[in-house]
Amino acid sequence: MCGYLSSPTTWLFAAATLATAAYADDVVPVGIILEAENSQIQIPGTGTWFTAAPGWELLPGYRLKTASGSIRFAYCPDRVIRTLLSGQELVVPASHLPDVPGLARDSQPAASCDLPAIPAKPLANVRGGGQSISPAPGSTGADLLETISRARNLENAGDRNGAAAQYARLETDYPEAVWTRGVMQRLVSTPRVSAAEGKTFALVIGISEYPPESPLGSLQYADADARAFADFLQKPKGGAIPKDQIRLLLNREGTRDRIDSAMSTFVESAADKQNTLIVFVAAHGDYLVSEKDPDTGQIIEREPYIVTADSNGQDVKTSGFPMAEFRNLIAEQTLRFRRVIVYLDVCHAGYVRDVAASKDLETAVKRVFVAGQGELGVMLASDARGFAYEAEQFGRHGAFTYYVLDGLNGGAARKTDPAISFADLFRYVLNGVGELTNNAQTPDRFATDLQMAVLDDVTREPGISLPKATPLPEAATRRRRGTSALPPGTSAPAPTAVPDRDRRDQTEELRIALEENGQQILVQYLRGEQAQPTRAAFDLCARDFEDALRLAPLSTFDESRMWFCKGRSLIFEKTESGYQQAAQLLERAIRLDPTRAYAYNALGIAYLEQVGQHPDYYARAVDAFRDAIRFAPNWAYPLHNLALADSERGDFTAAIQSYRKAMSLAPAYSYLPYNLGLLNQRMNRLDEAKTMYQLALRTAEDARLSGVSPAAIHWTERARVLNALGTVEAAKRHAEAAQKFYDAALVDDPEFAPASHNLAVLLSRKGRSPRAEQLWRQNIAADPADLASRAALAQYLEKYGTTDDAIRAYTEAIGIAPDYLAARRQLAKLFVTRNQWTEAFEQIDKARAQSPSNPAILEEFADIAVRSNHIAEAVKAWREAASLTGDKRDRKRLETKQKHVVF
Repeated sequence: MCGYLSSPTTWLFAAATLATAAYADDVVPVGIILEAENSQIQIPGTGTWFTAAPGWELLPGYRLKTASGSIRFAYCPDRVIRTLLSGQELVVPASHLPDVPGLARDSQPAASCDLPAIPAKPLANVRGGGQSISPAPGSTGADLLETISRARNLENAGDRNGAAAQYARLETDYPEAVWTRGVMQRLVSTPRVSAAEGKTFALVIGISEYPPESPLGSLQYADADARAFADFLQKPKGGAIPKDQIRLLLNREGTRDRIDSAMSTFVESAADKQNTLIVFVAAHGDYLVSEKDPDTGQIIEREPYIVTADSNGQDVKTSGFPMAEFRNLIAEQTLRFRRVIVYLDVCHAGYVRDVAASKDLETAVKRVFVAGQGELGVMLASDARGFAYEAEQFGRHGAFTYYVLDGLNGGAARKTDPAISFADLFRYVLNGVGELTNNAQTPDRFATDLQMAVLDDVTREPGISLPKATPLPEAATRRRRGTSALPPGTSAPAPTAVPDRDRRDQTEELRIALEENGQQILVQYLRGEQAQPTRAAFDLCARDFEDALRLAPLSTFDESRMWFCKGRSLIFEKTESGYQQAAQLLERAIRLDPTRAYAYNALGIAYLEQVGQHPDYYARAVDAFRDAIRFAPNWAYPLHNLALADSERGDFTAAIQSYRKAMSLAPAYSYLPYNLGLLNQRMNRLDEAKTMYQLALRTAEDARLSGVSPAAIHWTERARVLNALGTVEAAKRHAEAAQKFYDAALVDDPEFAPASHNLAVLLSRKGRSPRAEQLWRQNIAADPADLASRAALAQYLEKYGTTDDAIRAYTEAIGIAPDYLAARRQLAKLFVTRNQWTEAFEQIDKARAQSPSNPAILEEFADIAVRSNHIAEAVKAWREAASLTGDKRDRKRLETKQKHVVF
């Protein structure tokens, strides 16, 4: 079935079912791009168009668009090779490509079109181990379909490493074939098995300390919960688990990368069908809007997260741990261990068991949570919509953790049985938590066997000593492990030193440190213009993830973050080639990790900065910003960038709306009202601009007090706002008030060049001002490329100084910026005043070359040329100027000048 749309033509086809996948959580592509030129591809659910390239897999719903080029692709359901011709669009169907105009058929069929299954979920969730795969030998540009066919044949013959080597060859020749990462990961990853049998291992996590910008605030007792739980496990009653079989992550150690590492190394290395795994987590849990339609505001998807120590409230998804992924991990471990016991003390913990509300369940989850395979017990502090509480009266613990510990310590034991079953413990916890919290908190649970033992022998002594817990009165305050209270200021997470371990552990610790260092740059990027990382920071970020990737070559999460950092760094070059390379790398980052927002946002910036040369890039920038907003609905920075794009297009109403929404999402960031003030000032709404600047000033001061903006030697954030207030007063001709603001800005930051420049301009209006001259020279010394200060100083010297000083100043400005047109024109005029006609002609001739169609410059050139004895050139320039001007009086004046020239 097909239909026509307006030019370019779009062919639409009815979707059918996907091809059979190798695993329940995989999908099989229906095609692959073989060649592409000047064409684009779009993923369903996004507005961003990517550059089509060989190696791109094609899934049903992908949209292809050819501008002046074409796309040649294999379509496997029909085993054909087709070419989408120039000026066409195609939505990839699921089962059949009919013969229609715009699709040319190759003479050769696709003899082999057996494409491998790829992960249905973002590959960023795939974390590789330390295994490196060498590409199979072959020439550069290996045939795509032939290489895939060899890989599939090797895999079917049982040679998984040989198949992986073929995919590595493909990856080398076709970098855009990012789907190969997930396929290789599946081929080579095998769990490390412990040589020991019948042991118990425990991963214990407790996070109380969160960054100042976390909307959830810091907790008080989550780390104490984890310490007490780890302490109990080491007691005879808790099983006397050796310390080296317990991995304890507290506060700053509870980052996403460190938790990932603990699961992929410590837990995996302990996996054995004779062993037991215990997982305990006490932290914040949050139920987030993870995708929202930027037009309607309709929520597309909500996801609960375990909030890690390095999470930022602007986009918790950037570093948070999705509960769905947590469920996947414990399901996988249940199939590897004899027994897995999980205690999760966070808000909304019940989502982990709520598989009915989830879609696209992975294979392990279906086997464990649906079919009941393995021995798993998951005890949860709350149901999916509920909260978990902590209080001093709960023994300085969370209510849930207190009764878990109290129950394991003997409270849940039966007199006739030394073991404590899951059912007995849960019953004890359910009743106890209800009593402590006045039934405000209701624990939840999942177990494949309610009678499974969670403690083997309660008669062993000693256990741990717990203080007495008392219920809170109805009106008393208790802290949620998922509240919206603003936190007290705390420092950002940082890598934590650990004792020496064996070489493998040391390598893993190095990888974690590299990942955490790079991740901190990404978290800083979430703050937008509030604290934008420098190019050097992005370069360091890229090196950190690149080094981490060498230690774990198949970690797509690290690879996607590496490409983002490299791409964002290239934008700083502000060159055509730099932007092109940046877009290519950012697109690759998105391909590897398509639901995180930061690469979309950076891609939008790359497009927005090119609109001067490519006006059609406005639409591309807007699409990218809107996708960033879609995947990070609480992030203010892409809204700010969307406002910039709208204001550049003259849609000030839309820009103001975006700023207002951004300010509601990030009320602690002064750059948002500041930029809205700039927009109002640009529209000559001085009173509205002043109101926004005053709001920005209060916001900056509050941010300093709360710790959102740490104290520094120079308070540039406030200096910028004070300077802006000064410009408003200057525009209103309130010179005294303007000077006070400029002076105040320079108190906050003596090196803030805009305030120095503006103050110098203000002072120079009254006449000669040594301070104004000093301020300009300070700016130039600090930044020789500061053309605003150079131009103002030159004009000042021309007016109040000597001609020699002015000529020197303009000459220096041109030396820094040879294309500085205004300086050349002014320099030419100064040489005229000194009758230095040769020098004047040299400068105005270069100005004319820079702007050959400017009638004013042509007239200036002709006037100087005739005095320099370049008569013919003068007459020609006057004629050109007359033909370019639309004013009759100007034309008459130019014609008169030609008539009076004496040859």
